[in-house]
Amino acid sequence: MTAYCIETDGVTGYVKFAGLFSSSNIPNSFTLMATIKVLETNTSNNYRPIGVSNSFNIGINANQYRTFIPTDKNDAGYGSTPPTLSGTVSRNVWVKLCLIVDFTTDTCKLFINNSKLYDNSLVSGSSNLVRGIGADYVDLLIGTLLSNGQLDRPMKIRICDLKLFNRAFTDAEAQSYIEKCDVLNTNLVLYSIFNEKAGTKVINYAENFSSYSGELIGNAKFVQDDVPFDNTPTLIKYLIIDGTEVKHWNASNSQYEKIGEYPVTNKMFQDYGQSVIHKERTGLTSLKPTIARWSNGNLSGCSITQVAIPKGQVIKMISDATFSESNIVDIINATVTTTNTGAGILKFIVSTDGGVEWKTWNGSVWNIINANNSEDIKTNGMSVAILQGITEAQWTSLNLSNKKIRFAWYMEIAASTDILKLKQIRVNYNTK
Repeated sequence: MTAYCIETDGVTGYVKFAGLFSSSNIPNSFTLMATIKVLETNTSNNYRPIGVSNSFNIGINANQYRTFIPTDKNDAGYGSTPPTLSGTVSRNVWVKLCLIVDFTTDTCKLFINNSKLYDNSLVSGSSNLVRGIGADYVDLLIGTLLSNGQLDRPMKIRICDLKLFNRAFTDAEAQSYIEKCDVLNTNLVLYSIFNEKAGTKVINYAENFSSYSGELIGNAKFVQDDVPFDNTPTLIKYLIIDGTEVKHWNASNSQYEKIGEYPVTNKMFQDYGQSVIHKERTGLTSLKPTIARWSNGNLSGCSITQVAIPKGQVIKMISDATFSESNIVDIINATVTTTNTGAGILKFIVSTDGGVEWKTWNGSVWNIINANNSEDIKTNGMSVAILQGITEAQWTSLNLSNKKIRFAWYMEIAASTDILKLKQIRVNYNTK
C-alpha cells in the first residue's frame, strides 16, 4: 500500500506534538503505537527516536538495530543504561511498535509486530509521567529527544501512523494494534496518519484532543513509501455552508463561526474539519444550511441522520365537552391515561367559557393563566397527579354553571428517547 509518511533526517528534522498532557492532567497509564522504518546508518549512537518528553522513549541501538526503552521513570534517558531486547529491528523494514506504560502497577511492555519483547517493572522515582520540555506540559517527539532545548540522539526514521491512548492496553489489544481506531474514542489522545502530503502541520484526528496538532521541525518532510500494513481509517470531516459563508463549530464559544467564504477548500477541511456534526444551530443564520463533507475514502453508502427533538407546545381542544343533561349535578374527578417514558413534561389548564379564559388549580384556588404563554403553562399548569387529585368540591368551585369544559395541555420531551403520549382525559360526573 502506497502511503504518505514523515521522514526525519537524523540531523535537524523531527516532529513535535506539544502539550498533549498538562502537568495537572497526566494519565495513570498510556499506550503508544507507531508504524516505523529505521533508516539510520550511523552506528555510533544509541537512538531513542520516539519518546514522551524524555520519558519512556522507544529507541534503536544502531549497532545491532535492536529496540530498547529506558526503565527509570523518574529520569528516563538520563539514568541507568536501558536494557536491550532480544528482538531485532532491521533497517529499511516497516515494523509496528506498541509501548504500554502503567503507573498503577509500575509495569512497562513493548510489542513489535505482535510479539511481546519486553515486560518489566519500572524502577524508582515518581509515579507520574515526568519532565516535559517545559514545566507545565508533556510533549510527544518523533525523530529526536530534546535536552535543555537541544537535539539529543536525532535519528533518521520514517513513520506512517501514530496513536497515543491515555490508558494501558491489554496484551490482546496490543497484539491486534487496533489498526483502524475510532477518532471519537475518549481514550484516544493522538491519531495521525500523515496524509497532509505537504506543509509543516500534522493533523491530530483524535476528536477530543484535535487542537493538539503536530509540527514538522527542521528537515522533517512528507514522503511516500510502500507500507505493508493498512492502517488508514476512513476519515470523514464536516463543515457547514451557511449562505455564502463556511463555518465550523467553535467548542470554546459554543457556536458556529465563519472560517471563510464559499466555496469550501481542502485547506478549510484540513484546518477546521470536524468528525462530528453538532446539532446546535447557534451561529447559523440560514434556515437551510448545507453540510459539506470530505473523506479520504469512498463515501458511497454513507448517510447522515439527524434526530430532532420537537419544541414544547401547547395543544388546545377546539370544542367543549358538555354535560348539559339535567341529571348531571357536577364533576366528581378527572382521570388521565398517558404514556410517559423518560423525562417528558405534561401540564394541563381548563376553561369553562369556550376557551376565552383559562385556569389552573394551585392546590387551594383556581388561578387565571395565559393560554398563549407556554412557559407559564409549563411552570404553573397542572400535572397529571394534580389534575387527578382535584376533588368534587374543588371542581364545583371552578363555576361550572355553563355545564361545559375544555382542556389544553403543554407537552415537552427532553431527549429523543423520551416517549410522551396523551391517550385520554376522562371526566367522571355525579348524577341525581
